[in-house]
Amino acid sequence: MWDCGQIFTGNYQGKWETTNCFKSLGYICEMTGGVNPQPTASPDGHCDRGYLLYGDFCYHFENEDVKNWHDAEARCVSEQGHLASIHSQEELSFLTAHMPAEAWVGLNDITNENQFVYTDGTPADFLPWGPHQPDNWQNNEDCVHIRGMNHVEPGLLNDDFCATTREYICKKAKGQGPPPQPPTSGPGWNEKCGSWMFDPFNDYCYLFNFLSERTWAEARADCVNQGGDLLSITEPFEQAFVQGVIQQSPTGISLWMGGHDSVIEGGWEWMDGSPFRYINWNAGNPDDYYGEDCLSILINNGYWNDDNCDNKRGYICKRRGGKYLLCCRFLQNNLNVQILIIHVYCFRKNT
Repeated sequence: MWDCGQIFTGNYQGKWETTNCFKSLGYICEMTGGVNPQPTASPDGHCDRGYLLYGDFCYHFENEDVKNWHDAEARCVSEQGHLASIHSQEELSFLTAHMPAEAWVGLNDITNENQFVYTDGTPADFLPWGPHQPDNWQNNEDCVHIRGMNHVEPGLLNDDFCATTREYICKKAKGQGPPPQPPTSGPGWNEKCGSWMFDPFNDYCYLFNFLSERTWAEARADCVNQGGDLLSITEPFEQAFVQGVIQQSPTGISLWMGGHDSVIEGGWEWMDGSPFRYINWNAGNPDDYYGEDCLSILINNGYWNDDNCDNKRGYICKRRGGKYLLCCRFLQNNLNVQILIIHVYCFRKNT
């Protein structure tokens, strides 16, 4: 899973590090000089909202509405899928990287003890059991979960009581052809960002989750599932926009952002690959109090705080919008001199 390389920006600019291959980062392309690349082909498959495409299948990582194994399978079936089947180390790594906690998969031996089958009918041909598993403890463990990234042994299978409520992973075939066009009307819909909130002075869209509290990893998984990532803030105008919105929050102390220094202490980076240049730390922070490696933004004043990644908080997702934009912004500095800032963003429009 940790077989890919990244190069740091910011405090550790130019340094290399191995990383999770399913982590969302910016990237650098290289090509031979004098070669004209061919246009990228139109997509031949897509996933419904809330699902991630990997290979020929779409996956939904449900980490909020926990269910027992039978109810989780019923939910997946209602969406034309099943609890996930796993058939390779690559698929296992993909699932584990996107699921922080233990989650139900479709493997079970309900019908015949110790004869494990998948609910989608595919063969049980790849079974990375945890140590001493399956053990059928109390002669009543007939359903299987996968251990997520937060477990000391991530990516391994364990048989479990089917009545236990857990998070779960649904899997279904990808849709054929290009993805359907999003709706162009409805409550809260806007041309640039759909149902997400937009900042008129940049090309990004924002989703503010004030009431759904999750750990940092769970919050990021939800943002990624929706086509974005946890919030990065790269300039003071964006900080001002976010700060203005969060001060309307009905509850909470702080909200998760996408910054972390879990790889190298003090080497803060954004999960979406943005350069970590602009900072807005609260006084005395970051202080790494008892191992605080994740970044949150304080609701009352907008300053940043290093935070315990296991705390459950609201969070902010961010993704790119899809329209042309030309905006002007007026500011006043401490001398009350008016400054005009013009932001111009250009996009290639697919036709």
